[in-house]
Amino acid sequence: MFNEINLQGRRVLVTGSARGLGESFARALVGAGAQVVVSDVLHERGQALARELGAAAHYVPMDLSDAASISAGMAAAVTAMGGLDGLINNAAITNSG
Repeated sequence: MFNEINLQGRRVLVTGSARGLGESFARALVGAGAQVVVSDVLHERGQALARELGAAAHYVPMDLSDAASISAGMAAAVTAMGGLDGLINNAAITNSG
């Protein structure tokens, strides 16, 4: 997926990455040599994915519908990775009703 871009050692945060497309992005990024911050409101799934991906991944809880959660999550991600080089804003907020 990322063959044309050198992602070796890049630090990327992927929102909504505990499942679905976000999970696929996180897996592909790690496969391409990037370090990934798995970020989601699904804490157990996010933590499990980060553990599965190993040393190249770190889980940070983040709820994009809550400004305080975003600020805390971004600070935690930057601290954990020593900075960020990219973001995939994959999370979605739906209102069914």
